[in-house]
Amino acid sequence: MAVRREFGAFVLRALTEWSAARRVRPALLLAGEAVLCAIIVLRVRYTPIDWRAYMQEVEGPVVHGVWDYTELRGETGPLVYPGGFIYLYAGLRALAGGDGSDIRSAQAALAIAYLGTMACAASAYAAARPRRVPPWTLLLLCVSLRLHSIYLLRLFNDCWAMLLAWAAVALFSRQRWASGCVCYSLGVGVKMNVFLFAPGLFLLLLKAHGALGAARHIALCALVQLALGAPFLLANPLGYVARAFGGFGDLNQKWSVNWKMLPPALFSHRGFALGLLAVHLLVLGLLATRRWCSAEGGLGRALRGAPLRTPPRTLARLLHPEQIVSVLLGCNAVGVVFSRSLHFQFYTWYWHALPFLLWRCDALATPLKLAALGLLEYAWSYGLDRVEGTSTPLSSAALQLGHALVLFALWRAPAPPAFVFSGDDALLVRLNNEHAAELAAMLARRGVLPDEARCAVLTAAGPDSLAVQLWDGSERTVACAGWDAGAPAAAGGEAAVARRCKALVSWLRRVSAE
Repeated sequence: MAVRREFGAFVLRALTEWSAARRVRPALLLAGEAVLCAIIVLRVRYTPIDWRAYMQEVEGPVVHGVWDYTELRGETGPLVYPGGFIYLYAGLRALAGGDGSDIRSAQAALAIAYLGTMACAASAYAAARPRRVPPWTLLLLCVSLRLHSIYLLRLFNDCWAMLLAWAAVALFSRQRWASGCVCYSLGVGVKMNVFLFAPGLFLLLLKAHGALGAARHIALCALVQLALGAPFLLANPLGYVARAFGGFGDLNQKWSVNWKMLPPALFSHRGFALGLLAVHLLVLGLLATRRWCSAEGGLGRALRGAPLRTPPRTLARLLHPEQIVSVLLGCNAVGVVFSRSLHFQFYTWYWHALPFLLWRCDALATPLKLAALGLLEYAWSYGLDRVEGTSTPLSSAALQLGHALVLFALWRAPAPPAFVFSGDDALLVRLNNEHAAELAAMLARRGVLPDEARCAVLTAAGPDSLAVQLWDGSERTVACAGWDAGAPAAAGGEAAVARRCKALVSWLRRVSAE
């Protein structure tokens, strides 16, 4: 009985606390999915859609030595993906019997991509550890019929693009900006949809590294693209750029998942496309100003923050992982919602982000969050025309209702935490991470304007004074004689740091209440 209770308590913690079962939880999740993937590959018939076209498109450079992008095409039309697609599917062609005929080997590779995407998404969730998003939401990532089909039965290149995109998100959430930019650019090199993350990534780079640092990371992304496109650029630079980065894809309403309920004339009208683009940019601007940068006082103020002057080993200010993941996933989701036309394989673009984005919003009740996922899954997987297998006006309407709930969740979710602090000075790290509000309240009581006190950082704590750096880089010294009376001055372990932090917080609260 005791063992059963302990096991039950362990399972409950694993489902509700990110700090519990950190290795066991993803291992079990991936093991279960691996079994399911194997069953699907072995028992469900493969559906030929774009695989043969992919093999024809890569045949030019691989077999015939043709590097002019304007001469590469398959049975579905000209090649419209960047150079990374060629290398990737040339490798898959070699794996699949040398000519792409060994479908089972290709399916095994896509199963690995499926599990890899799941692992990267779980890693990003765990790094962000959002308080409102419980670990059990990872189980929701396993329930989509369409997603298993896209990866395992249709072998679309979107799967590899999103594997690289999620690897980049996981790396960014752990402050690995250079390697994250390389992964991100590789994803763009497979398919341009990964570029939907770009506005959010640009904002994060500016906040984390300033204008010069952001420029360096963007240059790194550009170098990756130049490396991927080098042989094609040498053969026909204008043709490569126009085909790889300038296409709009198939805008035939027959294949549209999101706007099937519109009159054909409106769907094809140029004004409709421009309107979607305008609303897309407006929503991104509102989220950036009112949500993603609200902790710093707005978008303009967030970009004017001065770097921290303390030695990084003593105290470093880093973007909070929850902010990184929230901004990237939210930016991409907005791009999907306002897309001109969505095809079935585009479900991969945002499915893994949906539980994170929905559950961050307390204003949306859990039944409505589940309803949003149900509406989206119905639209993508079940609400199809029985004859043609395409979407219907009803399924498109259900998709738009689900998207409305996603947008509501993005807008009503609280602003993500701005920063997390690390360094060797345990007292400074602990106080800035856990008691920034008390520090700001004390500064406001001492005459500092509220906007200036916002995001202030305690940079030194002596027995008689505190050193504080404000957001604009100016420094203030606050007299505080006697705050550490009775607290050990030496940092003799975690307990001593906790006592000193408690004493300092008590002093801050006492001054704020005066």
